Amino acid sequence: MPTLKLSNTISIFDIIGPVMIGPSSSHTAGATRIGYSAYQALKRLGDEPKEIKIKLYNSFSDTGVGHKTDLALLAGCLGLKPEDEQIIQAKEVAQKKQVKFEVKWGLHSSDFHPNTAVIKLKGEREKVQLIGYSLGGGLIKTFSEKNFKPYNHQSKEQLKDYFSLNNFTEKITTGRQFLQLVLAFEEKLAESRNYQDFLDEKIIDGIADTNNPPKISKIQINQEMYRRWQIMKESIDKGTKSRQRAATGLFGDDANRILKSKLNLISPVIENGITYSIGVAEHNARMGKIVAAPTAGSCGIIPGTLRAMQEQFSFEDSDIVQALVVAGAFGAITARQVALAGAVAGCQAEIGVAGSMAAAAGTFLLGGNLKKMENAASLVLANLLGLTCDPIMGRVEVPCILRNGMVTSMVFSAIELALDGVDYYIPYDEVVSVMKNIGTDMDEKYRETSEGGLATTKTACRLCARKGQCLR
Repeated sequence: MPTLKLSNTISIFDIIGPVMIGPSSSHTAGATRIGYSAYQALKRLGDEPKEIKIKLYNSFSDTGVGHKTDLALLAGCLGLKPEDEQIIQAKEVAQKKQVKFEVKWGLHSSDFHPNTAVIKLKGEREKVQLIGYSLGGGLIKTFSEKNFKPYNHQSKEQLKDYFSLNNFTEKITTGRQFLQLVLAFEEKLAESRNYQDFLDEKIIDGIADTNNPPKISKIQINQEMYRRWQIMKESIDKGTKSRQRAATGLFGDDANRILKSKLNLISPVIENGITYSIGVAEHNARMGKIVAAPTAGSCGIIPGTLRAMQEQFSFEDSDIVQALVVAGAFGAITARQVALAGAVAGCQAEIGVAGSMAAAAGTFLLGGNLKKMENAASLVLANLLGLTCDPIMGRVEVPCILRNGMVTSMVFSAIELALDGVDYYIPYDEVVSVMKNIGTDMDEKYRETSEGGLATTKTACRLCARKGQCLR
């Protein structure tokens, strides 16, 4: 068992999760959690919010309109959680509760994390001010005015730790041994944090009581992962059945187009995987309920891959649950080096990592050992290094949705190559290290600001002008 300060360690449920309303894990789910932390702080003082003031900074301000970041923060301040379907009606909820609210956009400061909100809540008697960072994948960090320090963009302090693959590739050979290691690690982790609060989709940062954490067994870990797999399957079904086009005209019904294809250029399992991945991503963009994996922008790849493999090879749900545990571990191993957020390291840290997680999980399902799982993960991530996060109009639509499908096709290629004995020369931990360095070097305009790349093409700019949503 690795020796770590487990109370500050990321969990597989931080990666395969949160369960949330779309479209963005950092800009919607993370924002809701920041607001909810402020709400809980005021509630602990025995008060309820009567007035809410929110300031959005940096990427939160640049692309928050398309991600519904303002609604998410407001919803959290009103006591709603990331899974609550009322998030999209947050303004109506506030009006019904007679809560005044104000949102200020267009703010930038190098003192803050790329995804930052400053919240002031006033109740009848008490008031709270909170600064919140959304770190990616729904993870957050919050500060009071008293304990706030300017954000160090070169610091690792916002990252949680997990074990490194390099420590175990020589000691562990089979996928089953790796699975048991992860489950044992998660059991140990459960002793040092309020795990039940986490499983119930409550918020840990700043509010969890860790003095008397409950004991959580491997059975309960599997049960919670099973719940998340059922939500993933529901998002596939709803996403592929919906024919609804977006108001922007940028997406909708594409999953159905693939289902109707008669070309047969690719195998049925890959075609289904692409279809399901796009369906989930479309469902997310419609603000449907999904499981971030590891983020909302990349939410289709893992369920799409695993559902297609389940149908092709008749895997039981219990088999898929085990694969999700493996996927979560690879994501956590990645997150020990770099935050999984487009605003921090570009889309390589979202779509790229989701692809590597899916490749490892799929290789595990087909009996691959740890080395083959690592090879498959490296094959995907190494071929997506430098991938920019450049959403048109700041929305998780273009290029995000179809990118889920395209990377899913790469995942199946990586699984087959790895199982055929193709080795990738660079170990996975080192590929992740390169991804981190590239993310640090990447110009800010390519990190979820919609100020570079595809978001600034002539066609994108014409669309922004027509919709009155130019972000520059």
